[in-house]
Amino acid sequence: MQYFFSTNILDDKIILSKEESIHCISALRFKEQDDITVVDGLGNRFECVITSANKNKVEAKIVKSFFNDLEKHFYIHIVIAPTKSNQRMEWFIEKAIEIGIDEISFIVCANSERRKINLDRIN
Repeated sequence: MQYFFSTNILDDKIILSKEESIHCISALRFKEQDDITVVDGLGNRFECVITSANKNKVEAKIVKSFFNDLEKHFYIHIVIAPTKSNQRMEWFIEKAIEIGIDEISFIVCANSERRKINLDRIN
């Protein structure tokens, strides 16, 4: 099952970001009246039906909503060496947060190409 991420949730409607919309419509070829599942990163999951679909904006009507109130019985801490590209680091951090990583630490290794990280940019 394919999950999409959005924090733009209004009453019974969800609007996907431009990036998520492009992925949904162009890459995965979803269209109006298709069912999708959206998560908000706060433990909520929404089963939706696409009401308006184009590459720039996908709107979906919420059919069912679920809250995952189960507590985790584990703690995930990832240690990563900074990559040469800041964009790749930002992408990694974004995805790690989306899947529920609790803590991310940076380590400088012998062959690290980047020795400094701008933490203000990451936060």
